[in-house]
Amino acid sequence: MEEKVQKQIQDAVIDGGIAVGNKTYINGKKLPILLNTDKKGAQIVLNDAPNDDVYQNGADDYLSTPHLQKEFSKRREQPRSLLEREHLKYASDCVEAFSNNSQLCKERTLQSDKIRKERPRLGAKTIGKRKATAGELSGEPLNGKGEVHHITRVADCPEKALNSENLVVLTHDEHSEFHSSKYQQDASGFQEFKKNFKGKKKDK
Repeated sequence: MEEKVQKQIQDAVIDGGIAVGNKTYINGKKLPILLNTDKKGAQIVLNDAPNDDVYQNGADDYLSTPHLQKEFSKRREQPRSLLEREHLKYASDCVEAFSNNSQLCKERTLQSDKIRKERPRLGAKTIGKRKATAGELSGEPLNGKGEVHHITRVADCPEKALNSENLVVLTHDEHSEFHSSKYQQDASGFQEFKKNFKGKKKDK
């Protein structure tokens, strides 16, 4: 690959890359050079990306670097020329270097340490803040044994670990019932559990 093209790729990442908290994104206007495509092709990638992977800033759309890496991988497995695959590989490496730079890695580690320290107190803190005396699912008394459930698992999305909108106060029995059930152990599974649980309550 020509040095001129390598420089264009580097500049696209430097000029188009932004960090929002601990997440990184690339300006959609830089996707044509990174993905070795035209503006229409770049727009298709943006349109097909999940909402959570697109960040809007003013009139510009930014694509998350994890989703962009998936697009690199998909294109490199397609029947493309060696030069095209080298282009995609180099662009992928540049995006990786940006998204895992030392400053962001340090901030992610600090946030991880904060989550680890605060999680043991999270249940009592949340119940106290909400002044909860009953489970938010059934309305049954907590009797001093209330627990906090993460709707989106911390293992899958640690950045939501301390987010109050990701927390629901349950009784011990409700919490145990969900985690021992056959429901998928994620946000969609909990919504199904919640729906059926409400139905059982009405039948009583």
